[in-house]
Amino acid sequence: MSYLFLAATSLASEGAKADGLWDPMLRGLLVLAFAVLLFCGSVYLLLGTNLGARLGFLVTFSGLMGFMTLLSLFWATTATPITSLHGEEKHWEVKEVIEGGYGASSYQDVRTIERTGEKSNDAEANEIRATVDTALAPPDTAPEEEKVNQKFQDSSQYVQVGSALHIGGGRSSLVRNRPLYAVMTVQQATKQLNVIGEEEPTKDADPTKPLYSVILVRNLGSMRLPPIVTFLGSALLFGLSLLALHWHEQNQREAATTASPATA
Repeated sequence: MSYLFLAATSLASEGAKADGLWDPMLRGLLVLAFAVLLFCGSVYLLLGTNLGARLGFLVTFSGLMGFMTLLSLFWATTATPITSLHGEEKHWEVKEVIEGGYGASSYQDVRTIERTGEKSNDAEANEIRATVDTALAPPDTAPEEEKVNQKFQDSSQYVQVGSALHIGGGRSSLVRNRPLYAVMTVQQATKQLNVIGEEEPTKDADPTKPLYSVILVRNLGSMRLPPIVTFLGSALLFGLSLLALHWHEQNQREAATTASPATA
């Protein structure tokens, strides 16, 4: 067993150096397989030796599902540790990039945001600007679907015009939320000659260039969904395993009662 574990670990470390599916899929699969084999398998081997194969498996499975129920409940109630099972975090999504003002937006709430919206604070504006930079000036290594709204080669080529605004949000019912919109307007920056005679963008907007209005919608994510699904599934299997243990005990009692000799 130890030889096979060392051989598989060596294979995983060599395979991780290659590109494609070998990195990191092979190593991850081997780590998972040997973790289940060593930890769960060793417990089952010990219990199966003392209780029998069937009862040992039921006790091992019940303990594992009980542990997973408690662990997933902990995951669902806290965001720490970082490596715990969790879903997608809250983030902004770019929905539209239109040339000109917000009046041409396909979202009705956004068309009047300059009158009815609120100014975003510095933290919110920085988060919005980071999302806008990713959409308007994605890196060269970004996939093609992320370059749909690309207007510039670099984020230093444009400047923000006005303040970032937001509108909406809050609950519309017990289980539904109103969409939260945010907008930001950018414009190409003017250029000036530097010391060595090359043109570089400045912090001033070029009034001769078009304005680009970016409309974003807040994605509330699904941080709690995976641990909640894991909790429900683990709790269901834990309950079924306890029921199977109860049935096994009843069968043992009935068998003992049937096998005992009748008294005169």
